[in-house]
Amino acid sequence: MTAKQTKQFINVLSKKWEIENKKFLFEIVDFLDKGIDKKVNFFNGFELSLIEGESKIRLLYLSFWQPNLSSANIKKILKERERTIISIFQQISQKFHSRYNLSLLQIFFQFNKKAGHWPIQFGFECQKNSKPKLKVYLSVNSGDFPWEEFCDKFKLNRGILSKKFKNKKFDTVAIDFSLDKNYCFKFYPLIAINRGLLYRVDKNSKIISIKKWRRFPDGLTVDDKRISNFIKLPPNLYKIIENNDFKTHYLCEENGKKSIYFR
Repeated sequence: MTAKQTKQFINVLSKKWEIENKKFLFEIVDFLDKGIDKKVNFFNGFELSLIEGESKIRLLYLSFWQPNLSSANIKKILKERERTIISIFQQISQKFHSRYNLSLLQIFFQFNKKAGHWPIQFGFECQKNSKPKLKVYLSVNSGDFPWEEFCDKFKLNRGILSKKFKNKKFDTVAIDFSLDKNYCFKFYPLIAINRGLLYRVDKNSKIISIKKWRRFPDGLTVDDKRISNFIKLPPNLYKIIENNDFKTHYLCEENGKKSIYFR
């Protein structure tokens, strides 16, 4: 979805859930969108997700460059993307008087430079009377991911995690940044084509949650029975999705709660 559509949806959700700082969220949306060179992208846009029973604005900005770009161009794209995300961390920290682990973010970027030069995605999550959670992703896209090197870099226990990750292909690897410099890691191993799991792993290498996800690359329209049979959401939100012709690309379940991701 476009920046304009995203702000319209944020406006509706902010009113519905009494979430403040709407104008600031609009500014972040515009800042993300302007930080992308669309001429070298084959896809860029916003993705929103809704979890049943939860009143949270959950936003992700996706950006993928065209295939066969030169290494120099990819490095230039990543450098600008890193600069945009660092600036957003700083803006949100100042706005909400909160601290996020910027040094860990820098290490994450450094790892990407050394290990893969994967596309970097950014998202945030906010709700009433709460400060945002910030999310940064590496889109591995089933490529070879050196998870053991990642564990060593971030002081995670290989022995504990090898039972889940050894010989696995990964769709994504990410870090969630929360208040007071807290954080957790997210690993997305594939179990089949367009199907996988999300393991949330704390800094002590403990798996704290597992999500099941299924991807629909072409997207599902809102009247698709696979959606209505999977999750029940407020009618007004379905209406917005229908009016804007948004398509659902993920159906997920975690801790007994179902969620959809649409763009």
